[in-house]
Amino acid sequence: MTIVKKVKVKKSELKKDKFIEAVGEFINWSRLNWRYLFIGFSAFILIIIIAISIRSSFVSKERNSSLELTGAIDIFVSGDFKQALELFTNIKQSYYGTNSAKKATYYIGMCNLNLGAIDQQNSQKYYNDAIKNFKQFIKYNYGLDELKCAAYIGIAKAFEGSLQIDSALVYYKQATTNVPENAYTPEAYLGMGRVYEMKYEIEDAINCYEEIIYRFPNSSFVQQAYVYKNMLEGAFDPLTQQYNEKKVQGIIK
Repeated sequence: MTIVKKVKVKKSELKKDKFIEAVGEFINWSRLNWRYLFIGFSAFILIIIIAISIRSSFVSKERNSSLELTGAIDIFVSGDFKQALELFTNIKQSYYGTNSAKKATYYIGMCNLNLGAIDQQNSQKYYNDAIKNFKQFIKYNYGLDELKCAAYIGIAKAFEGSLQIDSALVYYKQATTNVPENAYTPEAYLGMGRVYEMKYEIEDAINCYEEIIYRFPNSSFVQQAYVYKNMLEGAFDPLTQQYNEKKVQGIIK
C-alpha cells in the first residue's frame, strides 16, 4: 500500500498563490482591453500635465502682478492718484484672483478717496467709488488685519467727506471692533473723536482721544490726541452752550 504524506500549506503560500493568480488575470485583461488602458493612462498623464501647467501659469501670474503692483504703489505714494488709479484698475482686471488684484482693490479705494478730497466738483462720485471698493476688499477676507482696518477707516472718511457723519461714525466704530488692535486703530479713534465733535458730543470725543493717549502711547497720533483733548477741555463749556442753543432752535434733534 502506498503511503501518501500530507503536506501542510502555509497561509503565506496561499496568499502568494492568490496574488500570482490575480496578476495573471490582470495581464490577461490588459491584453484584451489594452486600448481602454492606454486611453486611461494617457488621460491621467494629460491631467497631470495640465495641473502642472496651470500651477506654473498662476505662479507666473502672481509674480508679474506683484511687480506691477509695486510700481503702481510707487506712483500712488508720489501723489499722482489718477495715474495710480488706472494702474490699480488694470491690475485688478488683468490678474483677477491673485493677491495683488485683491490688494489693488484696496488701493483703488484709496485713490478715489484722495481724488474726492481734491476734486470738489466730482467728489461724490469718487467717494461712492471709494466706498464700493473698500467694501469689496473687506469681503475678500484678504488676511491682513491692518489693511482691513484701514479699509473701514477709508469708508468712514468717504462718508465724512460726503457729510454723512452718522454713517462715518458707524464705520469708525467697526474699525475698532471688527478688527483686532493694530497700527490703524488709533486713527479710527481719532476719526471717531472728530465726528463726535461735529455732532457736539464733546465728552464722547474726549473719551476717544483718551483711548489713543492711554492705550496707544507709542502711536504717531498721540500728539494730535493730546492737542484735541486739551482744546476740547478748554472749550467744553462754550461748546456745550452752543449745542444747547442749536437744540433749542431745532437745528439739532
